[in-house]
Amino acid sequence: MEYTVVEKRRRECGREKGWLAKKVGVARGTMTLILKGSSTPTLPVAIRIARILETTVEELWGHLVEEESRE
Repeated sequence: MEYTVVEKRRRECGREKGWLAKKVGVARGTMTLILKGSSTPTLPVAIRIARILETTVEELWGHLVEEESRE
């Protein structure tokens, strides 16, 4: 199974989905969709996720910007 960048980072940090959802302030189901790549978070949520996982928004979702700019 191939993981999204944000899911890989969550696993590297050893954090559970429920813990991350609670820290970010979203429902666990919402966090699951974000981690699977089925949903793109709002900018404030993306920033909170990046800070909690000690990385940047660009590192977690930069590939989406690159894909969009090619279209």
